[in-house]
Amino acid sequence: MAKFLFYISLTYFICFYIYFTLYSYSVLWFLYVKFFKWLGFAYFEKDFIKTIKKHNLFAISIFYYEKQKKE
Repeated sequence: MAKFLFYISLTYFICFYIYFTLYSYSVLWFLYVKFFKWLGFAYFEKDFIKTIKKHNLFAISIFYYEKQKKE
């Protein structure tokens, strides 16, 4: 039983760490897209939008859409 609880808590910690990391670095993804758009590589933004539409629960996509609404 203790082994089972250990694995459950380890899984919970890993999932939380992944979510927190994505949420923390979502600003950098937004700046990455803006930088390449500024350089004239619009296809990076199209590819990024296509990717986040497939995974619209990620914090990156939520942050990106919030920034797009403000502009």
